[in-house]
Amino acid sequence: MPKFDIKPSDDLTEVAIQIDGIPVKANALQLDALIEGLIAARAQLKPFIPTEPPAGQVQAIIDPNYWTKFDAENGMSLLMLRHPGMGWCSFLLPPAERDRLAQYLVKQAEQGGPAPAAPASSVH
Repeated sequence: MPKFDIKPSDDLTEVAIQIDGIPVKANALQLDALIEGLIAARAQLKPFIPTEPPAGQVQAIIDPNYWTKFDAENGMSLLMLRHPGMGWCSFLLPPAERDRLAQYLVKQAEQGGPAPAAPASSVH
């Protein structure tokens, strides 16, 4: 198994990556391209990512920014969630899944007390 060492520069403008002692430097845009490539490659590798969420404690982004809109072209809802390291992750929800998610969120809101006021725009 190769050894990885990843360190941001002091001025936070690039990252130094060492794989088995071989150094590579990348700025944010280069790193974004690398991450996209790694994500695409990982999606094809076995074992596949499980369809069920992991059991136990998970690392979660608290109060992420999100954006949503109805895509009239295909009748689906576009949901985008902002991850501070991966960027904006996009999901197209078919009508039945959108409605099911909405029902889960309403049920959770009822269990947890009053919902906060809706944001003025579709971006939070």
